Amino acid sequence: MLALAAGCATAPGVERLDPSSLGCMRAVVARKLPANLSDKHAHCLAAGFIARYCSRPEAYVASWGKEFSDLFNGSNDFEWADLKADRLGIRCERTAASDRALESCCVAELRAHHLPISPPSRERQSGEPGTGHPQSTAP
Repeated sequence: MLALAAGCATAPGVERLDPSSLGCMRAVVARKLPANLSDKHAHCLAAGFIARYCSRPEAYVASWGKEFSDLFNGSNDFEWADLKADRLGIRCERTAASDRALESCCVAELRAHHLPISPPSRERQSGEPGTGHPQSTAP
């Protein structure tokens, strides 16, 4: 029983953003994700931050919940690659000691798996075309 409870904890030294699962997931997306990320970059960071600030099981629930929603809501946005990016983010959270380390890990993992990475901050802020999707595309 103790092992189950430990699996539903935030990362060490990190304060949970909201007591409820859904509230915590929403708080992570609202407070932690930068705007104008590529879809896969947003998935990696959102899942990693949900694992960090909520729990790993909640990150998996958010990941699959987002894709099931995409599958059945008529948007035709379901992608296995989104689930892969989510798993990479959750994997990154396991070794990341900080938000910045998680962000760096996501960039490295996305590159290693040939998934799109957001352009540098300078380009994102300039509003150039093709700078990615808004943060609402992540779990």
